[in-house]
Amino acid sequence: TRLAGYWALELWASGYGNFGMIFPKPVMVTGPGGETERRFWFPVAPAMLTAARKLAVTVVLSKGSGAAQLDKTPKVTVGGNAVSGAAFVNNTELRDYVFETFQAGVLDCESAAVAHVAWCNGKPFVAVRGLSSLAGAGDGDKLYAAFNQLASDNAALVTMGILRAL
Repeated sequence: TRLAGYWALELWASGYGNFGMIFPKPVMVTGPGGETERRFWFPVAPAMLTAARKLAVTVVLSKGSGAAQLDKTPKVTVGGNAVSGAAFVNNTELRDYVFETFQAGVLDCESAAVAHVAWCNGKPFVAVRGLSSLAGAGDGDKLYAAFNQLASDNAALVTMGILRAL
């Protein structure tokens, strides 16, 4: 019962409401100096963020071709919050919860893990994500299959631009 009381306190202390059985909470991490703390967010490197902002106004992304061609040319969006989850999400209600709760424009499975490792090792970090589908918008699996390569190619283009700028 003591553990259950601690768990409830931890959930309440996060300041975020739950989504069904999903209860967001901070994690214990050890920083580069050996100090341990609770963290909910991992910051990006300011220099990398600045480079991304400069690149965003000049880079031209691909619209794709054939079955994987978009109606409009995609654009680079810089800044804002991103969150990670443990599974591919194709659920409108969960997408809305994540946006409303965290003001997150991106929900993925990997970026928080990379941010966590970078932060713990004192290394700079910025996430570059190529979005191939919108959670809960129609047939997510088909959208992902059709636009995964295009999203990956555009993310690589942006990543290379940031690296050149740095």
